[in-house]
Amino acid sequence: MRLEYLDDVDGKDLLELFNVPFDKEQWINFWENYSQSDTLVIYCAWIHSKEIDRDIIVGTVSLLVQNKPHSFNPTVYIEDLIVAPHFRRLGLGKEILSKVIEECKTYFPSKIKVSCEEDYDKFFSDFGFNKTNINMELSL
Repeated sequence: MRLEYLDDVDGKDLLELFNVPFDKEQWINFWENYSQSDTLVIYCAWIHSKEIDRDIIVGTVSLLVQNKPHSFNPTVYIEDLIVAPHFRRLGLGKEILSKVIEECKTYFPSKIKVSCEEDYDKFFSDFGFNKTNINMELSL
């Protein structure tokens, strides 16, 4: 498996992973608005499929690097760690998370945070993440 910065993916493979219909115009709009951001970094996990003889996206993860006014070091948020359903339970999520934690360290953060459903607490705690505070959201 290789983990690469999302810079030239056509979008169709990625959106299929999220089970979202591909709309080329929406993808171009998303890419123009977010790919140039210095705070949002999206990675895709690829493996080579022997059946179709090409590389396919099997997972994705996003990093949000946020500078804080009270700190010289940013906080990095790991978001949207997703593995395609038919590739789950093969250790790919652990492999993606290990690689992305190393990538997070290149930003010299004061901390790395992740929000997750309660079902995934153990997955992240196995990597050293500790429960802190509570997260709340306002859905609009």
